[in-house]
Amino acid sequence: MKSYSLNEKDQILVVTATETLNIKDIIDHYLMLSRSQDYPKDFKCLIDCRNATFEMDHTKLNFTTNSVNLALQNFDRINEAILVEKPFETVIANLFEELNGPLENYTFQVFSTEEAALNWLKNM
Repeated sequence: MKSYSLNEKDQILVVTATETLNIKDIIDHYLMLSRSQDYPKDFKCLIDCRNATFEMDHTKLNFTTNSVNLALQNFDRINEAILVEKPFETVIANLFEELNGPLENYTFQVFSTEEAALNWLKNM
């Protein structure tokens, strides 16, 4: 299950995932962003995957880049922080960051604590 809530004070979308996630779920996240008119143009998102499991082939992460680029067309900037705790999920998040981090106006950081992730997003 994924839940979405907007932290009105800091204008940060909080996405909480508690199920098994795959490449399609990542792509769907960015496709949803590409269609949304509800969020600030300087978009900030905290993705909490501490209770989720990733079931994906790391060699297919390159399939996510087109959807990230599509979402970027809808925003001036996207800053995302992901919270992960388990080793495999951490590796996947770091590979995603390495693959998509060079995109213009897009920043993605991996964190293990909510406090650090929120501090980073607030300062972006």
